[in-house]
Amino acid sequence: MEFREFKYIKTIAELGRFTQAAKVLYTSQPSLSHLVARIEGELGVTLFDRNVKPMRLTYAGEVYLRHAQDILNVKDQMSWCCGWKLLNRRYTL
Repeated sequence: MEFREFKYIKTIAELGRFTQAAKVLYTSQPSLSHLVARIEGELGVTLFDRNVKPMRLTYAGEVYLRHAQDILNVKDQMSWCCGWKLLNRRYTL
């Protein structure tokens, strides 16, 4: 799994449509559909209920997104902390 995938799933969930998410993410709708299908296959769960419009996350999708958001938050914190420490180190030498 990649950070990009977490962001893509989050955007699809927020917008409820592959087509709209693809436009926002500057990618194609088929590539997003393929990405979701691949993740669902790897995990053995369905992330989105495609029978309703706009699409909604399934329970498994909600759990996935919650953990994905946690991972993205930690990544942002790490980036900020590492950048801050490098910046301070530069000025203290």
